[in-house]
Amino acid sequence: MTLQLLSISGLYLIGWLPSSLIGIIQQFTSWNSYAQMQSNYTLPLIYLVCPLLPWIYRVFQKSAEKFFVNISHINQLIRLFFFII
Repeated sequence: MTLQLLSISGLYLIGWLPSSLIGIIQQFTSWNSYAQMQSNYTLPLIYLVCPLLPWIYRVFQKSAEKFFVNISHINQLIRLFFFII
C-alpha cells in the first residue's frame, strides 16, 4: 500500500517538478526562452500523469488486495476476542 502511494507521488513529481522549477527560474530571470521551454517540453509531462495512473493501480492491485484482506482478518479476530458483534 505504501509502495503504491510512493509510486503515485513519484509520478506526480516527475510530471510537475520540471515545470515548477522552470517557472521559478523564470520569475528570477527575464529570458523568454524559459517560457518556450516550459510550454514546449515540460507542460506535456503533466498531461502524461493521468494516462499512466491506471497502470500503477494495476501493478499494485494484488498488494492492496492482500492488505485489505489482512485488515479484515484482524478485525474479525478483535471481534471474537472482545465478543463484539
